[in-house]
Amino acid sequence: MNRGGWLKHYWLDKDNRVVHTTMSTPEQGTIMARVNLQNGSVEVIETKFLDPSTTVTPRDEAHILYGAQAFERGQRPPYPDNLRWYEEETVFDTMRESWEWVSSGIYNEIGNLYDGYRTADEKMAYALVYELTRLNTSQGSTFFIFAHNEFGGDRPHFRVWVKRIQDPLKEL
Repeated sequence: MNRGGWLKHYWLDKDNRVVHTTMSTPEQGTIMARVNLQNGSVEVIETKFLDPSTTVTPRDEAHILYGAQAFERGQRPPYPDNLRWYEEETVFDTMRESWEWVSSGIYNEIGNLYDGYRTADEKMAYALVYELTRLNTSQGSTFFIFAHNEFGGDRPHFRVWVKRIQDPLKEL
């Protein structure tokens, strides 16, 4: 049976271990399934096909598993779970104010007291990335710089974090 044109919905359970999916099309019906991300098992919960002789094929299950895994990868944040974050909710009107705020304090603490910075102000994130890059350029590379924006809640947040470059001479 041709499964093209299916409308697919995915959502994670509260523990982020199981992806639930609903695949439906007006011409063929609906498949509801759960995918266990730990072992890759697909459990079909319910089917509502318009043609009663239709069954879920192994190809359908593989398609469900592949879609759920792709969805889960897209939901996972790109930063490690064990980072120490400095969180800031202040939003400035100008880039100059943001730069002054970042360069007078938090910029010296990233990579020392904190691994990353989470802010609601994109100007502060830009200023921090600039200052960290400038520091890496003038003093030699001491860390990798990463950035990510998150959309959710009442407004977007921006994350900047660093990972120290291991000095092979210090390990000798």
